[in-house]
Amino acid sequence: MPIRERYLLSDYVRPGFPLYLGESPAPVVPLHSHDFYEVAFLERGSLVHEFEHQEAASMEAGDFVLLNPFERHAYASRKGDLLLFNCIFATHYPATLGQGLGQEEILFPFHLPHRIGRPEPAERRELAGLLRAGLGEYGKMGEGWRLSVTGLVLQALTLCRRILGRDPANRRPQAASRILPVLALIDARFTTDLSLGAIARLAGLSAPYMSELFRSATGKTFKQYLVERRLRYAVHLLEHGRAPVGEVCRQSGFGDLTHFERQVRKFSGMAPLELRRRRHENDPRDIRSPDAGA
Repeated sequence: MPIRERYLLSDYVRPGFPLYLGESPAPVVPLHSHDFYEVAFLERGSLVHEFEHQEAASMEAGDFVLLNPFERHAYASRKGDLLLFNCIFATHYPATLGQGLGQEEILFPFHLPHRIGRPEPAERRELAGLLRAGLGEYGKMGEGWRLSVTGLVLQALTLCRRILGRDPANRRPQAASRILPVLALIDARFTTDLSLGAIARLAGLSAPYMSELFRSATGKTFKQYLVERRLRYAVHLLEHGRAPVGEVCRQSGFGDLTHFERQVRKFSGMAPLELRRRRHENDPRDIRSPDAGA
């Protein structure tokens, strides 16, 4: 992948299959974000990885990290030739993967508090083998390659989940443990008309108990968490897309344009059109008016 500040899935995937498998030798990737989920497996070398506003952590060959859409992070090589294996997929892809499982089941490990995995030697070989086999199928595009890649990715994600599940940092109090599937559910459906009651019913809990559980585990109310998730997505659309502001408002799950504009300014420090103009000023290739259709 070329080095940039933001990465878009559309730059990598093939039509009709919202997943990409590849390798990256880039020794340094500064703070950036992307609009997709990613499993980054360090095949060779040693690096330092850092999530924005968090302490940096070292990664050795065989380690992996799970990354969420719109999450800012960076990494730099420490020693040796660096080779990263990247498995990236669209936010809606878990619905395709999880036939009968539910998106929240697939996304569960992406919401664990500690997402850098350090497999045992046998697990490293197994994970590398699954990803390598998936890359082979992806590259050959033979008969049934989509089905084969899907199965291999599911196995790799399951293995990542089991490895991360052993991490003491992921053994949280009961409230936090019970809320993780709910966070994954919100992540899969945050642009829809979600309510605390609807989420509670899907989780098989009462609304008052869900409210208490949510605040205890995240330090935020359900509404605060949902609005923040929508705003991160909205800012991404404003900075990268060309849709009118009103359309971004709708796509990110907001119903009222005035309320949306106020929330964006509070969240980012800039009005929606200011965010749009900043992106266009930094990208001379795009000469369309940012106000068009807004």
